[in-house]
Amino acid sequence: MVLEGGSRRIELALLSGYPYTQVYAPADDDVIALEPMTAPTDALIAGGSELPLVPPGQSFRAEFSITVSG
Repeated sequence: MVLEGGSRRIELALLSGYPYTQVYAPADDDVIALEPMTAPTDALIAGGSELPLVPPGQSFRAEFSITVSG
């Protein structure tokens, strides 16, 4: 995902473990949030077999990177 404007560029790269993203851009403010997510936004309600479940004593790793240029 890339945001670009003025003389700046912000790139969010989903490297592993983040199959979903959420973008929040309120109409009444000059901000945008890019949110890497491990599950869809309604996962606590809808559930689903694709959701990552981590057994007790195990771990889960997810990675993303943010690059700012300009």
